[in-house]
Amino acid sequence: MLTNSDHLWGIVLAGGKGRRLQEFILWHFGCDRPKQYCAIIGTRSMLRHTIDRAETVIPPERLLTVVNRQHLPYAQDELSDQEWESIIVQPCNRDTGPGILYPLLHVHHRDPDAVVAIFPSDHFVLEEDRFIEYVKAAFSYVKMHPGVSILLGAEPDLPESKYGWIETREKTGTERGNEIFRVKRFWEKPCIPLAQALFLKGCIWNTLVLVSPAVVLLNLFQTLVPNVFDAFKPVRVRLDSSGESDVVEEVYARLQSVNFSCAILERNPHAFSVLRLNGVHWSDWGDPDRIQTDLKRFAYPSVTNDTPSFEELGNSMHANSSSTIWR
Repeated sequence: MLTNSDHLWGIVLAGGKGRRLQEFILWHFGCDRPKQYCAIIGTRSMLRHTIDRAETVIPPERLLTVVNRQHLPYAQDELSDQEWESIIVQPCNRDTGPGILYPLLHVHHRDPDAVVAIFPSDHFVLEEDRFIEYVKAAFSYVKMHPGVSILLGAEPDLPESKYGWIETREKTGTERGNEIFRVKRFWEKPCIPLAQALFLKGCIWNTLVLVSPAVVLLNLFQTLVPNVFDAFKPVRVRLDSSGESDVVEEVYARLQSVNFSCAILERNPHAFSVLRLNGVHWSDWGDPDRIQTDLKRFAYPSVTNDTPSFEELGNSMHANSSSTIWR
């Protein structure tokens, strides 16, 4: 476990509504709860998988989870073992920009020297231990290069038009045997012909798992979306106080939705580097077709009460060479 001198923090993004999966969730689970609170495979929800994965590298007291107030009935069940100070409640969802900025302000307030990792809560990661080793490598590199922000990029297996893509440029360094490249350009959900071109060009998927000094990200918000950053000024002076929730309510009532990828990443790609995931099967489970594709790939054709856990999927993959995806 990390020591108090490491200044390593994490943010789990659990504020999405999961509209694309609502029909799928209703069909398979008989309810309309957001996907991150559903156990699509195994007994743990996607949110719990994300938290448990993150806690292998980040102490629980430094791992913040951002949720929407309307989802609190689900969140309270899933986060019953978490300290209340680690749960950041938004009055409503305003997309990933405010969803990152609000907990990021808390991190910086509690530790100005923080290096933070951001984890979306709707991802499927098969080789979790290997994935976490890449997160550790990103942490190590950022600690030695304080101005750097590193995204994890996943190897694509098809020209997916519903994902974000990263086009890389020159190599800038190596950490634990892993090469790190500067970002040339971000492509957010390209059309199918463009996705095919990016795939053939060797571009990679953007997981939105990001490791960066908190202050670097805050400076990017202040520079690129000053209206959003300034809107949170009343919140900044009330953080961790009794008046915070009332101020947040007022701010979110006036706040416009802002997408982090479009507002920050795409507008300043040269501020970011990328570490390429090798030997890790990663999927953004925001689409029912993608979920079924992954389950069929590992010989589990549908979501049922008997659907295995991530660990059982991994054991099956390694025991059966026909389902091994890493050539």
